[in-house]
Amino acid sequence: VSMGRRIIYLEMSPHFNPVSDTKCILKLIETIKRYQVQVVHTHGARAGFLGRSAALLAGTPVIISTVHNFVYHNSVPSWQKWALHLLEKGMIRSTTRFITVSRALAEEIARIDKVPWEKIDVVYNGVDPENFNVILDCKERKRRLGLDPHAIIIGTAGRLIATKGVSYFIEAAQRIKRTHPKAQFLIVGDGPERAALERLAVRLGIGEDVKFTGYRRDLLGILPVINVFVVPSLSEGQSIVTLEAMAARRPVVAFKTGGLPEIITNNRSGILVPEMDPRHLAQRIIDLLENPKQAEKLGNTARSVVEQKFQQYQMVQKTEEIYRQCLREKGLVLKPVLNT
Repeated sequence: VSMGRRIIYLEMSPHFNPVSDTKCILKLIETIKRYQVQVVHTHGARAGFLGRSAALLAGTPVIISTVHNFVYHNSVPSWQKWALHLLEKGMIRSTTRFITVSRALAEEIARIDKVPWEKIDVVYNGVDPENFNVILDCKERKRRLGLDPHAIIIGTAGRLIATKGVSYFIEAAQRIKRTHPKAQFLIVGDGPERAALERLAVRLGIGEDVKFTGYRRDLLGILPVINVFVVPSLSEGQSIVTLEAMAARRPVVAFKTGGLPEIITNNRSGILVPEMDPRHLAQRIIDLLENPKQAEKLGNTARSVVEQKFQQYQMVQKTEEIYRQCLREKGLVLKPVLNT
């Protein structure tokens, strides 16, 4: 409110529920009409369906949907994917514009959902590099994280679900331990796969060297202790955490999937591993551990790439211009928010 913005919280069921979904849509319609909303911008599949349905029923002139992930790659029943596909196709005509966070996602929705290219804009996620100019006592931070203050740290971060590929990270860790026995491994994040991943680490004999932090809000203060940051995702729309690691000058090793090649140039601003298996992932990490000068160069170049192409203000400017362009096409201009 102090910034001139009004935030209204509406409950949305995490899963399909006809009763709660209908209530959510009705509440959205009421809110849109009360504040004379000109632009409804949704993010994600479920929120996208509910939000765009409400916007259409409320007569909103501009409806925008941002696609963040490859939803058809998720491990859900095929009937759910088919239902989502049908719903999405039904919403195309009423959606003014689609924003994707990578060219790879744009190609997917054009190919699978048949979204016309003239309705698609690519707007990359962005971060503020200044937030990553962190100075701290790395040895002390390692101790607080339960790590050996003198160990090499290989880390990853994200929601612990199958598509994030953390099992590949743990299997690669076992291989790395053979040549770098003092290395330790940090997994930042939580999710439904955590217990299974913890068991995997124990079964592979590296349970003591793999630290699970759970969900953390202070990733900015953790990245500096990581010598190599790993993105083992099997499917990735773009990956904000990759941009964060790059902004923190961490050398990144990632599988070559989704939108990641649009962020990382192989052997210049990071390492892309085309073969999705732990053996190749481990070898590329080992290469960096044994060549710290290359690792430092990759980290510094990664920071420059973020500064040039993936800043938060660039994302905001591009999104605002899309709003204005869509409104101009409707013969409208942005109006101030009504404080009623």
